[in-house]
Amino acid sequence: MGWVVTLVALPIFLGLVVYETKEVKELAQQAAHDNDAPAAGRIAIIGAAGLYLAFLNIFLILLRIVQFFSDD
Repeated sequence: MGWVVTLVALPIFLGLVVYETKEVKELAQQAAHDNDAPAAGRIAIIGAAGLYLAFLNIFLILLRIVQFFSDD
């Protein structure tokens, strides 16, 4: 069951990275268009935190996959 969850979670988090990157880019462009520097800073911090968590989860999933194949 853990193997199935791992295989389902990987594409979900990869898609989340793509989605969040697109959202952060669009929000940053809108803030730049509006000349709103404080909003751009908040967008950068929140976007970076979200992407960090997604990449962290991808890394943990990849570790589980490696562990599965290295079990003797």
